[in-house]
Amino acid sequence: MKHIEKKFILRVPLGGDANELLKNAPIPDKTELEERLRSGYYPLLIGEDNMLTQAFVYNLNKKDYRIPEPNPVTLYFHIAQSHLRVVREKRLDLLRDIDNNQFRATTDQHLIYDFFGNTAVFTTFLFNSIECFINYKIPETYKFTREGTQKSETFNAQQIQRNLPFDDKIKLVIPEIFGKSFHLEEQADYTKIDKLKRLRDEIMHTKQTLNTANKYESFYIDLLNFNFDKTILAVRNYINYYEPGTITECKCGNDF
Repeated sequence: MKHIEKKFILRVPLGGDANELLKNAPIPDKTELEERLRSGYYPLLIGEDNMLTQAFVYNLNKKDYRIPEPNPVTLYFHIAQSHLRVVREKRLDLLRDIDNNQFRATTDQHLIYDFFGNTAVFTTFLFNSIECFINYKIPETYKFTREGTQKSETFNAQQIQRNLPFDDKIKLVIPEIFGKSFHLEEQADYTKIDKLKRLRDEIMHTKQTLNTANKYESFYIDLLNFNFDKTILAVRNYINYYEPGTITECKCGNDF
């Protein structure tokens, strides 16, 4: 899989000449601009490519910086993908280096930390891309009712994001919103996503194994055995299943 196209919250082509639009646009003074920003206005940037990009304002030392607002779904996926090649290489290097049953402290300690460190980053951000996508696709006016044996509970969009467990959101909320179910129609890929979640939970809430000297043996073996290549494709398929074209390869065709 080639590296992906970088997406933003809003980025659209302008018709005609953007420079002509700028010439005729009124320029508010600083006081009016600050009032507009407080009232919910947000800046839009026009680049040399004649694209209109949504931005946010960052103030540092009384100076405003207008920064394009990236889509966190593709941002997190990009971070995970950028670590994938390193994960592959360091795993092979580590196993090759210790194949003779000798521990070379100077070399191997770096390989061990590089491999396990990059797998943690890859796993965490790849899962974040799914969780962010799910929260992003919940309409602000949407409400979800969870039926219980004795009572039912209704959650608004904010409560769904903060209070509902991931399994409820991916199996119940998103299928209800879109009218189709990835976990039912694409079971093989969903199994990979479920394994990703469990590995991510192990990373975020690492627990020791009791009554053994190797407190984290099973955890590290899970990382060594994990299928990173197939899992990132499953995550891509999940996101594009509900919003086609979100995760797309960059037109430049370059790999990491």
